[in-house]
Amino acid sequence: MVRIGPDAWQWLTAADRSGRVGGRFRGGVNAVFGSEALVCFQSQSVPIHPWALVADLAWEEVEEGAPVTVSRAKLSVGRFALPLEEAEVVDLTFHPPEHLVSLKELHERVALIEQLLAETPDPFESEFDRAFVRDRDRILAEWQETGAPEVLLELIGRGPGTTPAGDDTLIGLLAGLEVLAAVAPGLAASRLQATRHVPRASPPTSLLSAQVLTSAAAGRFPSTLLELEFAILDPAASPTHLVGAVSAALATGQTTGKAALDGLAAGLIGFRGILAGQPRTICHRKT
Repeated sequence: MVRIGPDAWQWLTAADRSGRVGGRFRGGVNAVFGSEALVCFQSQSVPIHPWALVADLAWEEVEEGAPVTVSRAKLSVGRFALPLEEAEVVDLTFHPPEHLVSLKELHERVALIEQLLAETPDPFESEFDRAFVRDRDRILAEWQETGAPEVLLELIGRGPGTTPAGDDTLIGLLAGLEVLAAVAPGLAASRLQATRHVPRASPPTSLLSAQVLTSAAAGRFPSTLLELEFAILDPAASPTHLVGAVSAALATGQTTGKAALDGLAAGLIGFRGILAGQPRTICHRKT
């Protein structure tokens, strides 16, 4: 069975394509199509995201630099050939559960996530990493104080990782705002709408990261974040289930999971007072 993210599907099947294998990662390879797009070909063990194709093939046998072509919706890479019309296109758009937790319950779940993150070893160990963390915390604090979405532009392209940790932080923050918009549309809708415009004005970052940021801005997220969002909002989800969803998200990449959950928590914690039933005034930056 071949499964494919919606953005990868749309791009690969829109026209004939020609590229090459540009690099490897644990469980897959990256197919680079010039400066236009990058698609991850990966095994079932790697969580799917909007720009991934999942198939249990021996991706480790595909040589770096091998040609990748798509002709008439048939993908060829190395010795493998995959008919894309038979692939399952995975819906990675967030759909809240039919029944939602109360604001009080959401506040309690946010507190549990915050506790779990505080207990998680920080992967940012080098001086470069620590400088990123200081900058990230400053940017998030300013955003939480002012509510000005343009502040978040400073996250993009910053930090370690193939997808820079600042980008992962912003993707997680967007996921957190999706959660808030589901429970209290009047609370988060305007901020969510403004934040979704951020990637369009982003400074340079990696090709894959720019793609995944744009997907998140449109409400499409990696599967581990989707599962966590659902667990946060589902009243039937037990604390054990929520802990499992947090652990699965944290296990993504060397820094990606932790950075994304730091961002998700920042989005939720910024509204902690309202979740606890306390009023809050947002002061927007003057322009």
